Amino acid sequence: MNENKNATDIDFYKDRSFKSCIADAWKAFALHPKAFLKYLWPSLLVSGVGFAILSFALLQFSNNSIVPVRLFLQAGIDPQQVYPLLWPSLDTWLWLLVGLFVAVTSYGFWMGCTVSQIRFLKATGSLPMKGWRTFRHEIYRDGGRSVLFALLMLLITLLITALFAFIGLKWTWWSLIAYVPLMVYLCITGIMASTYYLVERTPLLHAWSLAVRNGMKRFGGFFLIALLTFIPIAVVSMIVTLPSGILQLSYTAETASLLAGDTVNTPIYMPLLYLLTSTLATAFILFNYSLQFWAFAFRMAAGSQRPKATPQKD
Repeated sequence: MNENKNATDIDFYKDRSFKSCIADAWKAFALHPKAFLKYLWPSLLVSGVGFAILSFALLQFSNNSIVPVRLFLQAGIDPQQVYPLLWPSLDTWLWLLVGLFVAVTSYGFWMGCTVSQIRFLKATGSLPMKGWRTFRHEIYRDGGRSVLFALLMLLITLLITALFAFIGLKWTWWSLIAYVPLMVYLCITGIMASTYYLVERTPLLHAWSLAVRNGMKRFGGFFLIALLTFIPIAVVSMIVTLPSGILQLSYTAETASLLAGDTVNTPIYMPLLYLLTSTLATAFILFNYSLQFWAFAFRMAAGSQRPKATPQKD
């Protein structure tokens, strides 16, 4: 009998504390880095490229529209003549639409790989030995569900933000005191619902119902995991995005210099360098978010009833 080299000693349904959920998420990678990354790295790279293209499109919009408007307003030009410049050109629109489509598609690919990898461990007690292509149909389905859930969360967030903005403009900005705790509750409840919806494949409305019903009982654990994992992710993100951030500032300074009539000699490899640094930074950040989602999945399963094994006939 051949032993599965990717088998782990991590019990998916073990009753864990929030600290053990974080530790076991890192352990899943640390004990089997080759198998973990073999399955995940293509989605990290593709997502890094996708978000880098979107970032570059937003940078083009900023340099072609926002920076000139700001400089013209500082020069005292009539705002009525300046504000029409904020409307993007056709090239900028194309960049934005292509960047948004690639980013959303690559996000679904990354989340699909992350979720299917977790579900494989949940079902077999081991990490996938083969690459993502073997599970591509499952990944595509999970990716579509991930995009749908993310769009739903974005819509709910925008509606609540618009409501509080309306209340603040109409009556009082003191209403924002309730906005922050409400958004925290929505974020944590959404995380719980996403684990039910994606990992357990619970129907969408039922996943939200479970998250709301179990919210008060499990809110603290999910909140602490989100807080304790977000802090290092935020610090790492600031570090790894520093090169691409410097290049963004260089592009903005170049645009301002050109509008002022100065001569600027920018190396032709600057766009490729920006895309490369942004791709690597995004891939590294998403890798950390994958581990965070593993911790959420462990917390969701903590203390849950283990599925009964199907009896096999001789």
